[in-house]
Amino acid sequence: MLYVINDCIDFRAGQNQLVLKSSGVAAKLTYPAAKCLEIILDQQGKIVSHAELYQKVWEERGANTSPNTLYQNISLIRRALKEMVPDGDKLINTIPRRGFRIHVDAVVKKMNVSDIQPVVADIITREQNIQLPSTPARISGADKLNVNIGVLLFSSIGKFMTSLSALGQRSFR
Repeated sequence: MLYVINDCIDFRAGQNQLVLKSSGVAAKLTYPAAKCLEIILDQQGKIVSHAELYQKVWEERGANTSPNTLYQNISLIRRALKEMVPDGDKLINTIPRRGFRIHVDAVVKKMNVSDIQPVVADIITREQNIQLPSTPARISGADKLNVNIGVLLFSSIGKFMTSLSALGQRSFR
């Protein structure tokens, strides 16, 4: 599942990853933090109780946890969001003695990966299947060139899509 927050941050729930759309800067979340964020985003505008988070994040997996663990994971989410945008840590509101919710002014779009343009959906899906070698391998000159071309191509696609998005938001006279 892909959540787009305020048209500037992508949260890739299946990959536990936040990505700043404008630059591609990414932040990896722990599984519990990502699951908490996913539940809060799913309930946009509604308060998600502490009990619901305990149950869906930990108890369903056979684990018990303390309130401190829950608050540490919310802190991880806020820290990652703040790395993305200056006031990102304010996107998750604490409702004292009740729970958490996404800020009422935040705009969250929820999409299935299959709803995204085919090229982008393929890139996101392939990212999940990448296996890194356990020991560093030597990279030949041709492989370095291929990697550099791939990085340039991926960066160009991102910039192109960002400019298309910006064009769509402008009004022409």
